[in-house]
Parts: sequence; C-alpha cells; structure tokens
Amino acid sequence: MSWTVRICAWALPVLARIVKISVHVMRAIIVSPIVDIF
Repeated sequence: MSWTVRICAWALPVLARIVKISVHVMRAIIVSPIVDIF
C-alpha cells in the first residue's frame, strides 16, 4: 500500500508538469501562426 501511495505522490506533480508543458506547447503552436499573420 505504502509504495503505491509513494508512486502516486511522485507521479501527480510530474503529470501536472507534463500537462502544463503540453498546454504551453499547444498554445504556442496555435498562437504563433496567428501572430505571424498580424
């Protein structure tokens, strides 16, 4: 039980960081063509 809790406690911040990075990348991909046009 304790090792699963430990894995979850370690994985959640990592997943949150990955999601944050992917959101930034998506935003950059979506916004940069629009910025290039204007």
